This record gives sequence, C-alpha cells and structure tokens, in this order.
Amino acid sequence: METDQRYGVLVSLGLAVIIAVLSLTPVPDTPLVGGSDKLHHFIAYAAIALPLGLQADGWRWSVVALGACFLFGGMIEIIQPYVGRQGEWADVGANILGSSTGFVIGAVMANIMSRYGEETNRHLDD
Repeated sequence: METDQRYGVLVSLGLAVIIAVLSLTPVPDTPLVGGSDKLHHFIAYAAIALPLGLQADGWRWSVVALGACFLFGGMIEIIQPYVGRQGEWADVGANILGSSTGFVIGAVMANIMSRYGEETNRHLDD
C-alpha cells in the first residue's frame, strides 16, 4: 500500500471509529439531530467511503474497500440491539448505498484530478 493510500485509509478509519462510538452509545428517546435517520446513515457511510474512493487503485482495492464498508455497516446494525439501540435492515441498506455512492464519488474525483494533473504536466513540458 502506497503512502497516499494509507492517508485515505487512516481518514476512513478515524471516521469509522467516530461513527461506531456514536452508533453504539445509547441515546435518549428524543433524537439529538433532526432529519431522516436513513439520510444520516447515508451521509455517514458516504463520508467513510469517499477517502477510500479517492485512493482507488484497481478492482481489487475497490472490492476490499467497499466490502470493508459494507461489513462495518452491517456489524454495527447487528451489535446495536445489545447496547440499547435498534438495528434495522433499512439502515443496512442506507449504509450500503451511502458507502457505494461515497466510494464512486471519490473514484470519479481521483480520475478527474489525475487527468487534470496529466494535462497540466503536458502543458509544462511544452
């Protein structure tokens, strides 16, 4: 794994730890943050996966990174009932959709930045 990829993985791991703590801490009956619970799941898992998508380096990396995000989101939902929270299949779906979307956005951004860098280098060489 290259140094640049390590940074993406570290950012994603840091976000995953924060999300795990927030997801596994019992909360009062009234939500602390307004809005749709599914939207919160989508955004949180998109945030985890986006740095991994920025570091995408072939299909093998993509499968491993997305698989880790999917597994993490599923495990959180399985553990939640044991800590006084409610796990839901719809949350797993929102986690998967968010992870997929964040990863794809990151990969597209990386591709655009790579092309821009190649174009800039080509102009500098002229």
